Amino acid sequence: MAEAGSCWFTGASAIYDSNGDHVFVRSDAVGKYELSFEVALLRSQEKEKNGGYTPTSDQGKANCARKCMELNRNSGTWVVWVIEEELESYKKKYENSPNIAVCCYERVCDEPVNHSEKPYVLLEYLAQQLSKTSAYDRFFIQDQDRAWARIANDEELLQILQYLFNKKLIKTRRSDVPVSALTAFNFHNVEWQMTVDGWAHISKQNISQNTNKVFIATQFKWTEGNSQDAIDAIKNACKDCGYDANVVSQAHTDNITNKIMSEIKDSKFVVAELTYNNRGVYFESGYARGLGKPVFHLIKSDHVDGDDKEGKRIHFDIQQIMYRQWDNYEQLREMLRDWIKVTAGVYGEK
Repeated sequence: MAEAGSCWFTGASAIYDSNGDHVFVRSDAVGKYELSFEVALLRSQEKEKNGGYTPTSDQGKANCARKCMELNRNSGTWVVWVIEEELESYKKKYENSPNIAVCCYERVCDEPVNHSEKPYVLLEYLAQQLSKTSAYDRFFIQDQDRAWARIANDEELLQILQYLFNKKLIKTRRSDVPVSALTAFNFHNVEWQMTVDGWAHISKQNISQNTNKVFIATQFKWTEGNSQDAIDAIKNACKDCGYDANVVSQAHTDNITNKIMSEIKDSKFVVAELTYNNRGVYFESGYARGLGKPVFHLIKSDHVDGDDKEGKRIHFDIQQIMYRQWDNYEQLREMLRDWIKVTAGVYGEK
């Protein structure tokens, strides 16, 4: 029997039900999802542990909340959360159910997060909500705002709001409200507004949002395998989602760096293939991120670890940011296609 409760990941109001083996949740903040009995048990057990990382850390719950929002928002998918041991059996169970996404609870909880991006992810999400009403409408911070930016808790959210306020990207309704005096317990009652500077920042980031162009950053010559096969897989993954992906030829007659920077500026997002730790790829990836462009980091699975002298160890900084590993070209295409769909969406679809 359905009962009122709270979202497992955000604490927001929700309707939940249980049949003994599964917990079904419809959350106001993140949408609909299902927990296997083993996940529910794991979460309850981990709640009692103190210290160190657990699958139920605040950041882990924020990761899961964002994943639910992504899948519900773009495709109306029902998310089924399972533990590692259940993953293969559940994937087989739902292999013919396109509207059901099976997610590994521990893996998503443990996904790396770039904390420095959170303020701007939050700002972008707020701008999207305001675009449905009026640019300078007053708003309160909601649970879904925090979840979309993977903000772990109210204390972290408060710091991010103070940062955006100090940057003059958002402001409070009344100028006499001392933002520095706000606490994690009272800022939910404060009305906020986007500023002109805030909209200018959003505009700068979204200059190329209406394009279907994608820039591919990769090393051209590989000592193992064929870089062109990887490029073709990336191009086809983008094509599957309606995007036109290309690389800048090294034989180009213009200043190559200027050409690369121009192409990145004109692209909606960048796919950075990091196999062999090419310095140019890191430069292009960093430049794109500095412009506020989404960057999809990819690397062949046998090049994540290893001897630095062989160039087979991914750079430490990138290890802190989400990246995906691949083993073969078919898997690369499928994995990247699905990642683009839930993050950038299919070009032309609202």
